[in-house]
Amino acid sequence: MRLKGGDPFIFGRGGEELDALRAENVAVEVIPGVTAGAAAAASLQIPLTHRDVSHTVTFVSGHEAGGKAPSFDHLDLTALASGNNTLVVYMGVTTGAVIARRCWPQASARGCRSSRWKMPAARTSGASPPRFRHWRRTPAVLV
Repeated sequence: MRLKGGDPFIFGRGGEELDALRAENVAVEVIPGVTAGAAAAASLQIPLTHRDVSHTVTFVSGHEAGGKAPSFDHLDLTALASGNNTLVVYMGVTTGAVIARRCWPQASARGCRSSRWKMPAARTSGASPPRFRHWRRTPAVLV
């Protein structure tokens, strides 16, 4: 038995572990969990989507496998931050500032005067009690 918290298939190693077990003909049962991004938002009473505010939600990893420095070149972070989208970044403690600057490059260049740079943002750690910590700020403060 392997017990994992959250959803093992969202930035977990559930897919890799499932492939390895299937390759060895080991019977597997997966019991789905709630991913940390959704759990943290619900705990803070922050809807990830809302008819009047955000029509989509995007989950992004803040780091690369194997300890490589993430490039984020494969993502159009400016586009993700420009519309009615909620951006959820997993494991972004060390890359949060880079991600925020790429999401709002004009805002960060203007010294945080843009309205987008002042939108609500939250940073969380340990998405389930008793380790759950959170900060509600703006992207300008979180970087």
